[in-house]
Amino acid sequence: MKLIFADNLWGSQGKLWLLFFAAFAIVFAMLANAELWTVESRWAAVCTQMLLRHDIFHPYRYCGTYYDKPLLSYWLIVGVAYLNGAINEFILRLPSACASFITIVCTYSLGTKLFNRNVGLIAGWLLITSYSFIFWSRVASADMLNLAGIMLAIYWYVSNKAKPNFFTYLVFFLITALTCLFKGLIGFVIPILVVLADIIVNKTWKQHLRYSLLIAFGLAVLVYLAPFVLSAVLPDQGVATSGLYEVFRENILRFFEPFDHKDPFYTYLIYLPLYTIPWILLFIPAFVNNLIKWLKLDNNSRWLMLAVILLFAFLTVSGSRRTYYILPLTPFVMLVTANWLQNALFMQRHQDTIKSLVLILYIMLFAWFGIVQHIINSKSDTMQVFAKNVQQAATKKAPWNKWQIEVFNADDNKAVFYLMPKKPVACYKSGQLMEKSTIIITQQKDLDYLQNILKNYQLINSEPGAAATVALVPK
Repeated sequence: MKLIFADNLWGSQGKLWLLFFAAFAIVFAMLANAELWTVESRWAAVCTQMLLRHDIFHPYRYCGTYYDKPLLSYWLIVGVAYLNGAINEFILRLPSACASFITIVCTYSLGTKLFNRNVGLIAGWLLITSYSFIFWSRVASADMLNLAGIMLAIYWYVSNKAKPNFFTYLVFFLITALTCLFKGLIGFVIPILVVLADIIVNKTWKQHLRYSLLIAFGLAVLVYLAPFVLSAVLPDQGVATSGLYEVFRENILRFFEPFDHKDPFYTYLIYLPLYTIPWILLFIPAFVNNLIKWLKLDNNSRWLMLAVILLFAFLTVSGSRRTYYILPLTPFVMLVTANWLQNALFMQRHQDTIKSLVLILYIMLFAWFGIVQHIINSKSDTMQVFAKNVQQAATKKAPWNKWQIEVFNADDNKAVFYLMPKKPVACYKSGQLMEKSTIIITQQKDLDYLQNILKNYQLINSEPGAAATVALVPK
């Protein structure tokens, strides 16, 4: 306790290890302690199919190709799974957890480089005591990977902007190219907007008018396109597709003419506060104070403020809005808040209160993610119990590696992941007679239809409800 509440907690170089240890612990502790959450089923499906099909260039769910997201986030999971010999919840979430830790390190490093070690440490502690940030750190998806790439690109820019040469540009654009291969073009747009804010504040646009910038950008584009080219060129059962149309559809068409994710324009006015609870209560006065004293701010403070404004405006203007799209703003919100705190009389008067709040929040979040969720999951492992029941029923008739699993209207069904299939999962086609070695995974609401087609099967339920997963195992 004395270590946590030491007066020099924020500024002491010797306390840096404490921040990183606390970050590592809360991000990685009991990472596999919960069943797959909704969006995680998508990554589980694609990565499972890649492993079973021995094909990492053509992403499949269960009923067809799935190019909605680029390939790199899947590759990280599949690579670790190959080394491990199997895929599980921990491996699915490991890339996000590592990306979260990288984001925390980059946030600290940016605060230190822009201002001082004090600001970096405060920002780091604020970040790891924000519920939504820790939540997404432990979710198998591309969102935290996207954020880590964005923060790495911005840190590289800040560290090397005084050296505007080919190598500086090349590394920056390569980082953004790889980031785009996690989630989409947003991995390029956000760093560019943040850099633009710096160029506006410091009026340095002339120093970047170089041919070397264009050459570096062109090389990075080639790196970005390489997986798409390989996906189109390499054979895939006669299907030739690259996924580039999905890049256009998901990133450009969705921005101007959204076909889904049509949350209202005020979405981020609600969810930026929710994603930064409780520190939004300090960010608001920090933001207002900085606006009032704009002319007195140093350039780095102005840059952070303008970056937050530009990013918020860009996300709001987009026709496609989802709550978690606001996640890339969180490190910048914490940096603005941390910089204000170190200079404000508020911090001098209430620093013990803030440190106590940080400690309490950290303990609560660690207890929730590291202990409580494990206890809850141990009593509600519905899909794991269901998968065990299906396997037991099936293996009474034939070895498990002989069974073919097919899905009917259940393309993201997480039960398939827990069944640990030994063959690529297929999609059950209407009117097809069920073979003796085929297990059908579907939902309760589709049983009436299937009962008219399938005869002599055993029904295994997971839980009550129309959306509940059921399995049809031949008798």
